[in-house]
Amino acid sequence: MLSTMKSASMAAQPQRPNLAFFQTEILGMARICDRLAVARSKERLFFQASVIDFWRLFPCFCKAPSDLQFILPSLTSTLAKALEDKRYPVLVVRSIGDKS
Repeated sequence: MLSTMKSASMAAQPQRPNLAFFQTEILGMARICDRLAVARSKERLFFQASVIDFWRLFPCFCKAPSDLQFILPSLTSTLAKALEDKRYPVLVVRSIGDKS
């Protein structure tokens, strides 16, 4: 489903993306998966992969977002934490470097 969301958002965007939606909804789901990765050790890899999948949507929301000036100050601390998170070394590389 996340792959479909990404493909659809990259194909054509009649409206500018909203970073607030990414911050609240998408990152909210990523945080839930991260907590589940800690709580359910047997399913850890699945939930960690889900966190990465949610973050892979980030570039879709960075194409001329309509609310950049309002959201960026509160989003920068989250981005900094993601860069420093040792559990997800591939996270930012995949999010920013992924062209598919």
